[in-house]
Amino acid sequence: MPAPGTLAALAEAYDFMNYDIALLAEEEQRMLDRVNVTPPKAWKTATQRRFAR
Repeated sequence: MPAPGTLAALAEAYDFMNYDIALLAEEEQRMLDRVNVTPPKAWKTATQRRFAR
């Protein structure tokens, strides 16, 4: 797992670049949750949207 600071920096960088389309897999969401990093508001998480065919 990346360092907590790395995850926070990535989330902030993507938000700064207006990278507004993201769907995090459940494991990605868990990694962010473990280090108390909140994804940018426009990102959708596994708990908000399920992967569908």
